[in-house]
This record gives sequence, structure tokens and C-alpha cells, in this order.
Amino acid sequence: MNLYTMRTGYVAPEHLSGYDFTTRCDGCDRDMGEFRYIDRYCGECFILHRLREFKQRLLTEHPFRANDGHILRSSDEVRIDDWFYHNGIQHEVERRVPVSNRLMYCDWYLPQWDIYVEYWGLTNEEWYREARRVRERLYRQAHLDLRGIEPED
Repeated sequence: MNLYTMRTGYVAPEHLSGYDFTTRCDGCDRDMGEFRYIDRYCGECFILHRLREFKQRLLTEHPFRANDGHILRSSDEVRIDDWFYHNGIQHEVERRVPVSNRLMYCDWYLPQWDIYVEYWGLTNEEWYREARRVRERLYRQAHLDLRGIEPED
């Protein structure tokens, strides 16, 4: 009997083919090793997951409607969406962003120019600033054109 068997009392048969003994991230499917959040996400995907949950909660608890019918999360987002609408700028809300293998959505996508737009509204929250840094890096890595809008803009 080896030390592992004595410590755990269990022996995993080596012939279990097809079974993945690694812990993989639910967001990007990378091997997480020992570093993971809530046993589901790597660090970056956890930040993106938390931001998605926050935005979804805002959307369901306090929906705002723009003039073109888009459902948004804040009066600031409504003003931005209405500006696009009244200036004849074709735009999509919450379009999936093609970045690595992560689940990420932009605030707006402008298909005429292939531009992604993010409104950075919670600049006083540290977790949100971290999410912004992650998102901006993912946009850069994917060579996507990102334009950010600040609350003071």
C-alpha cells in the first residue's frame, strides 16, 4: 500500500480512460489547477461572470426603455442608446463579443463600422475597475475596435 492510499483510503484505477481529472473553468475551459473561484471559474472568467450577474440583476430589477425599444440598465445607457437612435446610427445592444472562448457581451455594437462600445458607469467600484481592465485586455487581444464612454462624457 502506498502513502496516497494510506492517506485517502481510496485507489483510483489507472484504467479510467476518458475521465478528465483536471478542474476546468466553466467560462473558458482552461485547466485551473488549484486556483479557482467558486469551483467553477478561473480568475478572469469569475470577474466576467460577476459582471454579467450584476448587469442581469439590474436589467430584471430596474429596466429602462430607450426610444427605439431597447431595454437597458440605467438612465445613462438610455441617453446613449437614444443618441445613437436619433442620429441614425445603427446599433445592437448586448451583442456577444468574439473574444477567445469566453462568454462576454458588449453594451453596444455598431455594425456599420465594426465598433464595440462599452459604457464604464461604475468607476468608483474596485471590482468594476478590475472587470474593465480584463475586458479591455480581451478586446485588445482579439484586435477588436473598442470605444469606451465615461460618465463625464
